[in-house]
Amino acid sequence: MPPAPATQPSAQDARSSEAMPPRPCAEPDAAAPDTAEPDPGRPDAASKELLLSVMRLARALKHAQNLEVEPAQAFVIHALRTNGPLRLSDLAGQVRLDVSTVSRHVRTLEQLGYVARADDPDDRRAFLLSASPDGCRVLDRHFAASRERIAHILRDWSDEDVHVLQVMLARLTHDIERAQTETATR
Repeated sequence: MPPAPATQPSAQDARSSEAMPPRPCAEPDAAAPDTAEPDPGRPDAASKELLLSVMRLARALKHAQNLEVEPAQAFVIHALRTNGPLRLSDLAGQVRLDVSTVSRHVRTLEQLGYVARADDPDDRRAFLLSASPDGCRVLDRHFAASRERIAHILRDWSDEDVHVLQVMLARLTHDIERAQTETATR
């Protein structure tokens, strides 16, 4: 049998490439001098480390305990408890997520009995969402478990360090939300 044309990989080549793991993305060469003009869209090393820390924190908090609802679902219940009843679009604005994402959370929370839906008296085509009594109870348990976990983690921190962390996280959150609002209005 004649060999396969050079432009087509052989079966052996295909088997070899399947066995090779994908190449990871290369990190930028830290030793290479940065001669390019500063790019305001490119994060510096501190911003990159902060971003990675926030991502690890979010993942750790999400998976740290066995909760009845996910953090995003708890935030939806909290928004309804605090500001409800709300239309779906208003709820999405409150939690700063798109309507389709909030709709999925609401559907799950309704099935669990944590969110209630009622006709909007001002518009028969619309409906209003509110946290149900069961939703309020699960939210209270969620917050209590989360507070207990964080208190345990921070037990060796000084009161001053805990205060500084709280102030800086609040500031970061505020600035992120402000930037989102500025981006949305452009």
